[in-house]
Amino acid sequence: MKRSGKDVPTGVFILAGLAFMRGFYSLLGVLIRIIGLILFLFREGFKADIIYIIALVLDLSFYAAMGGLFILCGSWLISLQPRGWMLATVGSGLYLLLALANISLNGSSYGRLTYVVIAAIILVYLNIPATKRVFETDGMP
Repeated sequence: MKRSGKDVPTGVFILAGLAFMRGFYSLLGVLIRIIGLILFLFREGFKADIIYIIALVLDLSFYAAMGGLFILCGSWLISLQPRGWMLATVGSGLYLLLALANISLNGSSYGRLTYVVIAAIILVYLNIPATKRVFETDGMP
């Protein structure tokens, strides 16, 4: 594909689409959790366990922040900004470490090995010279 005079690998747009999809999925999950929290408060009354309510609110804020970061990363990747490449690279590296730590702590790789493979593929793809060249701007990598 051609974009702004550069030959852009199709994988960049696929990765941006996946980031958007994951971001909207996280934000949709936040909305569903908010509805669940409201129903819980009305069912249990406002005398509910405060620790449980705090945990739900922290969970909501975490998923809202992650959804926002995924959407931001996707929009930066679509506009071919170098910070989109950096955010995607750092995110996939952290995701790879998180998946490996999860396997290490749980002692089982069942179901989590797929996440390790996906994160490693994205990390390698983002560091291919053809992909990195797309995000270079006037001497700034």
